[in-house]
Amino acid sequence: MRPDKRGVLELFERPQRYVIPLYQRRYVWSRQRQWEPLWADVQHRAEAVLSGERRVRPHFLGAVVWSYVRPTGREVPAYEVIDGQQRLTTFQILLAAFRDVTADIDPDIHRELERVTANDGMREHEFERFKVWPTRFDQPAFEQILDARDVTMVTASVEQARTAFQHVSALAAGYVYFAGAIRDWLMENDPVQRADALFQALRRHLQVVTIDLEEDDDPQVIFETLNARGEPLQPADLVRNFIFNDAARTNEHQQRLYDTYWVQFDEDKSFWRTPAARGRLVRDQLAWFLSAFLTVKLNEEVADSAIFHAFKRWWQARPEVNQPDSAELGLRELSRYAATYDQLNHAPATTRLGILTRRLEAMDISTLTPVLLYLLTESALDEAGLVPLWEDLESYTVRRFVSNLGTKNYNRFFLQLLQEFRRHGVNRSVLRTFLSRGAGESVRWPDDAEFHRNLVTSPVYRKLRARGVSMVLEAIDVQLLSGKQEKLHIAEALSVEHVLPRSWRKYWAAPQATPDIENPDAHRDALLHTLGNLTLVTGKLNSGLSNGPYKRKRVELARQSRLPLNRFFQDQQEWDEAVIEARSKSLAEHALIIWGAPDEAHIVQAATEAESLTNATTQLDQAQALLAQWFPKTFYFEEVVDGFQLLMRHWSRSLKYQLLVEEGDQGEYFRLGLYDLVPSSEPFKQDVGKALVKVAEQVALHFGEYQVEFTPSSIEILLPEDTSASRLVSAVMRFLLLTTAPVELALAPYIRSRRIGWALPGVVAAVQPLLPAGYFLHSRNMRDGSTYQQVGHGGWETYLRFEIRPKADEVIVAFHEELHPAHPAKARLKSIWPQLFQQAKEAFPARKVTIEEKSELSRILITVPVRTRAHTQDVAVTLVTLIHTLHPLVAPLMQPDEM
Repeated sequence: MRPDKRGVLELFERPQRYVIPLYQRRYVWSRQRQWEPLWADVQHRAEAVLSGERRVRPHFLGAVVWSYVRPTGREVPAYEVIDGQQRLTTFQILLAAFRDVTADIDPDIHRELERVTANDGMREHEFERFKVWPTRFDQPAFEQILDARDVTMVTASVEQARTAFQHVSALAAGYVYFAGAIRDWLMENDPVQRADALFQALRRHLQVVTIDLEEDDDPQVIFETLNARGEPLQPADLVRNFIFNDAARTNEHQQRLYDTYWVQFDEDKSFWRTPAARGRLVRDQLAWFLSAFLTVKLNEEVADSAIFHAFKRWWQARPEVNQPDSAELGLRELSRYAATYDQLNHAPATTRLGILTRRLEAMDISTLTPVLLYLLTESALDEAGLVPLWEDLESYTVRRFVSNLGTKNYNRFFLQLLQEFRRHGVNRSVLRTFLSRGAGESVRWPDDAEFHRNLVTSPVYRKLRARGVSMVLEAIDVQLLSGKQEKLHIAEALSVEHVLPRSWRKYWAAPQATPDIENPDAHRDALLHTLGNLTLVTGKLNSGLSNGPYKRKRVELARQSRLPLNRFFQDQQEWDEAVIEARSKSLAEHALIIWGAPDEAHIVQAATEAESLTNATTQLDQAQALLAQWFPKTFYFEEVVDGFQLLMRHWSRSLKYQLLVEEGDQGEYFRLGLYDLVPSSEPFKQDVGKALVKVAEQVALHFGEYQVEFTPSSIEILLPEDTSASRLVSAVMRFLLLTTAPVELALAPYIRSRRIGWALPGVVAAVQPLLPAGYFLHSRNMRDGSTYQQVGHGGWETYLRFEIRPKADEVIVAFHEELHPAHPAKARLKSIWPQLFQQAKEAFPARKVTIEEKSELSRILITVPVRTRAHTQDVAVTLVTLIHTLHPLVAPLMQPDEM
């Protein structure tokens, strides 16, 4: 082996190629995990050049291992990449983005970047012009990006594909990301100067370790050693190694420092090595602590993937970095904050800090951790001085939580709060002024009127989830007990009980009609999830109460529960809508006392009530309404907690689609999934599983810009919180088009069938492989007694379809429309029906084409003579031809107006 180090530009300056072998995986780097940390490193070095630092320390971006390939003829010299192909490919798309952004900024730099992104001169093959040649799966996208030289065009293409939920190449997405990041950075000030600084950073200060294999080195053994042996180092391991290497540099006693300061972090099964969840991310407590600690020290958000690099920046920027005891001073500071972090996580539930952390956990808010760390570690306030700050922070987060205002901008907002404390000192006036002056939905502090209104009228169980409702009710229960909730707590985990059950239609009498309530059932449904209909009980009591009548529930609540919250039921003999509304108002009054109002003197008034607030739950509700209006009747909806599920009427109920709202560390998001809960005893279980595996790749391609998760029995897509209702509808429709037909095909052989006409089975077999994307055979038409076969489209209602109807010696192929007269597409279809008929006649000049119209039914019928089994293929071809002829005219009319 011949190791060396080279700058990023130096890798590509000579005419040579880096070829990715077939056995390497395709390009998989992504924005959050790799591109953003890489750009942060590049930007940091460029800014060091820009600031005029005389000695910019080089930053290493990893290693690349390659083996020389002897050229023949006019071939450009090439190296086969053994390890580091993702890195090399990323460097090329970054340089291509830099090249294209500077086309109108600096011709000299643009010319240099042209030279490092293409080989000129003689070559054996045209593709040898590329410095990197990816695997065959990535070659078309790579070639298109490198040759386009147009950021606007590539960006538009990527955005168009994203909008349509079509496959977006990771290479194209990476190019668009880097182009945008580079352009934004260059345009901050003096683009020419900044372009030169970025160029110099890539040439001199961002380096790669290269390992050139010699003839007696075995590339496969080295590849396996680099990629398949040992566990990857975690950020905390890298931090530890860095600290003690630095201690060796300053000649400090490493063993003493380790035993004194670090050993606690390495102990197996200790608090620091305990996994903890933040939304969907699970990390050791040590990783979460380092992220929070560095956020305080650097006053910037530090993601898990950037912990090590951020730590090095903090460590090397300390004033004492050149002192003889530099490492010990750094470890002492780290330990001081670690003790505070431990205090935060183990604060007794009877203390005000313990109550705050418990409620923040219930709301899934971890972005306040750096602020709490700073206040506890750096402020001179004792507990009595900190309690008012805890109360204001809790009021701010709870009021926003109840008002569904989201947590999306909390990271940046709380970083600004840290700056305020550093600038003006830590006191309640600084905090209240800062929290109160926030304007806009992402940061404002709701006032009494808004908070009270949301507690009384909002379906809090659906919007806050069970954990959030439990937190609110527990706080009110403690307030009812003593008025001093900070000194008391509920030790046992309790369940949220609906007094009026969610399935009230099955078990309770219908509500009484009144002159002022137009729809009593809808009015009751609107109150079902409001605060007044909810209470807390033990899990055992919850299951015992279930859907029982109120008289039995009241007795059990009064007799079994000792909570002040449930004393209400001792004297309340009836339970109806008026009682629910009155109790909501009463509970809301107590909540106003617990979580006080913001400082009216500093409030920037929020938007008027006429302005609609958007959040994930409202988007979900709107999407469901759109789908209910436009969706094929082959599906039906069922509401579940946090969303709804879709079921195909002729499928097993164990096969279902779901769309849910969930909460994570960065806010809410949507989970769209198809779930196979079919028991293993069912004969079609295995075939359905195979169908899901087969379709998973297509789903990944079309939704590649989003997180797609697979298991043997599920396919799930995670969509961001800001996905609009119309986009959710598009996502659901695309998901169904990709998955419905394969599942139908897997189920079809297991649905009972018999010979219902001598031609039909043969036609069905011939049609199946010819159907265009989105079309499927209705398996319900294959059971006993069926006399025809329906062919549906995943985005249409069942009353709009194609059909095959066998007769004595012929088969009728038909386009069938039987939509309800009120359906918005009915009139549209009627207006083009003559055009559809004419198109069908022109497509089948030798066939008998007729039209049949009744009051609500219209059909175009094509007669196909079938006298022998050999003629069934003619029917299949006729059907598919008819689909291709009519689909372009019909499909646009079946799209929702809102989409």
